[in-house]
Amino acid sequence: MLTKITAFFTAFVIFLGTFSLIAEPKIPEAASEKELLSVESVIRKKPLGNEVFAFNIGGFSYEERLTAISLQGIVAKTNPCIYILQSGPDREYLAEIEKSGKTVHYETMSLSAMIEKFGSYIGDSGYVLYRKSEFAEGLNAAVNYASAYGWLPVHESLRSVAENCGLKLKLDISTDTYDFDFQQKHWEAVRDRLEKGLVIHEKYEMFGLRDLAIQQSAYCFYTDSTDNGNKYLKKILKWSGKNTSVQGWTEMEKNFVAIISKLGCYITPADFCANNSYLSSFEAEIPEPDYDAPKAYNDPTKHYVTLVFSDGDNCQWIQNGFGEYHQTVNDYPDMNITWTLSPFLSEFSSPAVKRTYAKANGNQYFIAGPSGIGYCNPACYDADSLDLMSTRTAAAMLKSNQRILTILDDYTLLKDAKFAHRLGYFSRFDNIDGGILFLDPGKYQSGKGKVWFSGDKPFASVRLSLWADNGYDGATDEWIKEQAEIINNYPVDINSVNGYSVICIHAWSMKPSSIRKFIDSLDEHIVILQADDFLKTMQENIPHKNAAPDEFYKQ
Repeated sequence: MLTKITAFFTAFVIFLGTFSLIAEPKIPEAASEKELLSVESVIRKKPLGNEVFAFNIGGFSYEERLTAISLQGIVAKTNPCIYILQSGPDREYLAEIEKSGKTVHYETMSLSAMIEKFGSYIGDSGYVLYRKSEFAEGLNAAVNYASAYGWLPVHESLRSVAENCGLKLKLDISTDTYDFDFQQKHWEAVRDRLEKGLVIHEKYEMFGLRDLAIQQSAYCFYTDSTDNGNKYLKKILKWSGKNTSVQGWTEMEKNFVAIISKLGCYITPADFCANNSYLSSFEAEIPEPDYDAPKAYNDPTKHYVTLVFSDGDNCQWIQNGFGEYHQTVNDYPDMNITWTLSPFLSEFSSPAVKRTYAKANGNQYFIAGPSGIGYCNPACYDADSLDLMSTRTAAAMLKSNQRILTILDDYTLLKDAKFAHRLGYFSRFDNIDGGILFLDPGKYQSGKGKVWFSGDKPFASVRLSLWADNGYDGATDEWIKEQAEIINNYPVDINSVNGYSVICIHAWSMKPSSIRKFIDSLDEHIVILQADDFLKTMQENIPHKNAAPDEFYKQ
């Protein structure tokens, strides 16, 4: 009797597992390379004129800066021609723009002079008055009226500037109560004039993207992680539709990403990106990196690892040339490091991709940042939306000359059969050769080296994450050597997953010098490969089945 009950229970479990997989939509046939090249971007390109006006606004107050950026967006709705100097690489991007045959005029003038110069673009010569607040309810509402009617957002302290320029007050929201009811009221007032599929999520101190929001007529808002905030976020994304691209950032990353993933949407960290009302329409030719063809290694006396630098989905970080990323590229060209880089940048800021690739050499390999076209959790992504999301990913990777995908997900949500099925949406494309998996909640290493095969392509999870508890201060010499010893003690076994390790280099823990110390502490039997060679070596030497290292089962 006990045997029959056990058999019945086992069959029932198998049935449930099969049913849950069958419930997943069938994966459509992959688009061809030609079809991928014609996939429409979420950002509508605007025709560019022959002149660009590059403004130095270093002497502006923050509120003046916000008005100048809003003016940039209003002008860019019909004539993208304003570029505001914000970060170190700007002059390199402008030099690239000049090489394309456009004339760049470098200007320094007051906010009043800028308004007067471009006043004809301001709708009805009108402005909206707002006040400062942490969640930018007033500013974002004013930006949405700029999208809908072309009215200029003006902080209450700058009212006299607007009046002296001959602008007329169209709406005063500077004394209103700012809350979610306020946001909803003013969203309802303009939503019929806004475009769907792209929204901007920014707090007050985040100065970027509002020019893009106005140009694209994308709804600009901010929600916190309270119940009311989550409720309003869901309302907006349901209105905007499946596969909405959320651009900006949030205060509670995991909660936010989980919510938007279940709704079939994704986020791009870009809240300090600037000038994308121009850069997204300017197409710099992205060179194909000078990589050798992927090579499979076969020395049975070696343990093979790949070092993957995190946070490449952070578009603002790459576009603005932040040193944590670019310094390592520049100062340590001999280190074999695989870099994550958002493929969305090929559409969002192609000069940033070109600049980054130009600083690298043959020891540095670039793969798509999490989780492709945008940051989401594919394990809980709305299944009906994965086709378009993965197609956009494959298209952007093709334009970015990337062949390996990074996925950031929650290991506690993964079921082997279902996750392998989800990976099939990506592996179906000929230009995607496999992937690297950053699996939470354990600092990207919750997968502990487990490997999934999808379409005969390996997707390998991080086995060790160089992520110190106290950031850079925690990455002491002693800690770095301890991490190296963990790898040194892993076995050599070329024919099983035991002999391979993906190592994540956490961007906010490991300085270039720390990476060097770690590499120097590795024993001679540890061989560092780029991600393409690493996955190729796995693909040719281990069984094509889901598997985990032995220590996975011991912990």
